[in-house]
Amino acid sequence: MKQRLSAFWRQREPRERAIIAGGAALLIIALLYAFVWEPLARDRKRLQTRVPQLIASARQIEQDAGEIERLQALPRAPVSAQGLQSAIEQSAAASNLREKITRVAADGNHRSRVQLAAVAFDQWLGWVAKLQSEQRVRVEAAQVEALAEPGMVKVNAVFVSAQPK
Repeated sequence: MKQRLSAFWRQREPRERAIIAGGAALLIIALLYAFVWEPLARDRKRLQTRVPQLIASARQIEQDAGEIERLQALPRAPVSAQGLQSAIEQSAAASNLREKITRVAADGNHRSRVQLAAVAFDQWLGWVAKLQSEQRVRVEAAQVEALAEPGMVKVNAVFVSAQPK
C-alpha cells in the first residue's frame, strides 16, 4: 500500500502534487475544526453559562447549611401532648388560622391531629413551614383535599414534636 502511494505520488506532476497537498491540508484543517475546535468551543460556551449556575447553587447550599445550624440551635419543641397542642394553637393564631381549625386532638405522647375545614393552600404551607422552623414541629402525615374554590383545601394532618435527645 505504501509503495502504491509512493508510486502514485511520483507519477504526479509538481503542479498536481501541490494541488493534492493543498487539498489534503485543507481537509486536515476542516477535520480539526469540525472534530476538535468546534466541540471545544461549544463546551466552553456551555460551561460559561453553567459555571455561574453552579456557583449560585453552591452559595445557596452554604446559606442552607447556615439555616440548618440556626434551626438546630433553636430550643426543642414541647414534648407533652398538651404542650404540642398549645404550640400548634398559638402558631395558628399568630398565622390567622385558628378560626379555620376545626379540631386539634392529642394522638399519642408526641403527636397531635389537626383538621382544617377550608384553608388557602399557600397559607397552610406557610403555617407548616413556620411550625417547623420556629417550634420544631413537623408534619408526620397529611391528607390534603382540593375544594371547589380554587386554591382552597381541606386538611387532616398529624404533627409531631421534636423529641429531646
